[in-house]
Amino acid sequence: MTDDLVKRLRFDEKEMGDPICGEAADRIEQLEAARDSAYTERNRLVAFLASIYPSGVKKTAIPGWDEAWHGCVYIDLPVGQASWHFHDSEAHLFAHLPPYEGEWDGHTTEEKYERIARAALGEKKDVATD
Repeated sequence: MTDDLVKRLRFDEKEMGDPICGEAADRIEQLEAARDSAYTERNRLVAFLASIYPSGVKKTAIPGWDEAWHGCVYIDLPVGQASWHFHDSEAHLFAHLPPYEGEWDGHTTEEKYERIARAALGEKKDVATD
């Protein structure tokens, strides 16, 4: 979607001589580069976690999401499951992982990061609460 917007802004800049369109296109490209860099950084950390705990990858479709984002890494922490979707362009970071045989346990993003915090403290799964 933003690719189409940037193309349109570049066209308007060229055809109408509007420098503001070019500046807007530049800013969009800068923001996209920053976003992509943040995803790469996150994915490198997720790949590291996946090398420590039992993990795997699985295609997991979410309605309305671009198919390029259907790749998902599942990590079985001692306190429960955590998962992250990744873009196909970053699949190489998870190429060392086997297919994930389990299913998503329904955790929310908030629960996922609570589990990460608990695992960092060395906690184990509590059957009464998980």
